[in-house]
Amino acid sequence: MLKKIFVLILFLASLVQAQELNSNTKKELSLDKLNLISVTIGGSFIVNGSLTSSITERVDQFVTRIYNEARNTALTAARDEYSQARIINQIDKYSRRNIILKRTSGEEIKVDLEKFRLTGDFKYNPYLKNDDVLIFPEYDIESNFISVSGAVNLPGKFIFSEGDKLSDAILFARGINSAYDDVSTAEIGRLDKTGNKEEIIKAGINDVVELKRGDRIRVIAEKNQKKDFKVLVLGEVSMPGYIFITKDGTSVREVIEKAGGFTESAFTEQAELLRGINSAQVMRMNYIKEQFDKNPEFTYTKFNLKYNYQNLETLLMNRTADVTIEDSLSLGIDNMLRIMHSPGIVDFSKIDDSNSDDGSFIVKDGDVILVPEKEELVYLYGQIGNPGYIQFAEGENYKYYVDKAGGMGDAADGDVKVIKGKNRMWVDADEKTVIEPGDFIYLPKKISHSWIYYMTQAGSIAGVLSALSTIVYFLFIAK
Repeated sequence: MLKKIFVLILFLASLVQAQELNSNTKKELSLDKLNLISVTIGGSFIVNGSLTSSITERVDQFVTRIYNEARNTALTAARDEYSQARIINQIDKYSRRNIILKRTSGEEIKVDLEKFRLTGDFKYNPYLKNDDVLIFPEYDIESNFISVSGAVNLPGKFIFSEGDKLSDAILFARGINSAYDDVSTAEIGRLDKTGNKEEIIKAGINDVVELKRGDRIRVIAEKNQKKDFKVLVLGEVSMPGYIFITKDGTSVREVIEKAGGFTESAFTEQAELLRGINSAQVMRMNYIKEQFDKNPEFTYTKFNLKYNYQNLETLLMNRTADVTIEDSLSLGIDNMLRIMHSPGIVDFSKIDDSNSDDGSFIVKDGDVILVPEKEELVYLYGQIGNPGYIQFAEGENYKYYVDKAGGMGDAADGDVKVIKGKNRMWVDADEKTVIEPGDFIYLPKKISHSWIYYMTQAGSIAGVLSALSTIVYFLFIAK
């Protein structure tokens, strides 16, 4: 019996508590309704019309909320990324300055959300009241602007507002860049309405100078050279990676020393220094840096450097080929190599030679040094029994490698070429030709022609002989 009474008391207590909670909720809802106000947005903004706000909201909070709601709705309706990008580009262009807040009392307040977000000063971001009207001006950064450049953190163009001073421009540019020393002067360039005459106003950065629409401010400072100068060294060095250098005072020898020196496998004769002297070279360097930045364990070899390597290798191989090709094609090959390759400014095999200037060559920021692995191999291709790599043998001539590779094919014409691995120069092979690691041996194919080819050639020769005989007849015999 007592147990039943106890349970009944607990039930009644819970019921009373629930009623109190329900009553409190209703009171809170009533208070929320009392806090709601109507605010109208007009002018150049993503949404226009009367909207619900709260007396606890300031302009920035209200505008941000309405903007985000409208933006999310618009992006949800977009069907693809391109449409979404266009929407974002369009709706983001609204002025956060020169906003007019109109009260029912007739009071007008100038709202500057840009300044508020940079300073935290609430005078630029007042509370809203019932029946307030926010008027957004047109976003016209092309004509209603001030621009700031020079020793500031964020150079660029900013919306102008009447009353702006030099200090405001520096504020919008996120202040003076601390990387510059002794910044004290600004130069204001002010054009007349024709755009042909410019007034130059010099001022201290702390002077109170009122700006005008279209003013261009340059905060003057000597260029700071404390930069992250570095070169990237990859391949056969003890510690590959980025090596820090000075602006104009670090030599190739010092860079290799900082990288721990060459490994025993380094093929210094084929090492190269890349410098962005043209767009193709820059693209190649960027590819190498991108691979290293993605994976610091990236190891350079000519085989994993796929970017433009196939075309580059083909051009290198054909540059001095002793073949019958039109001169225009040969010129095209040389020109493409000039654009894509441009190596040879340093001979890395001589950087420790006191009689050579190669070691003292000054590197530049962004240079890339590639040190391939020494290839104790010789490559044979063309009309050979088994094309491919043969282990290098000191002192042996080309015949040794041809025999090792299965001998000449039946279609070989016997005119063997040695292509030097260092510079891809073609050499007529004989028993005295020195073969080095990394060289190529090429056996050209004997060219066979159809009977039509020979008939055509014979016809051409007959035509020439006929013309010559006619000339001889008229010059000597007809007289």
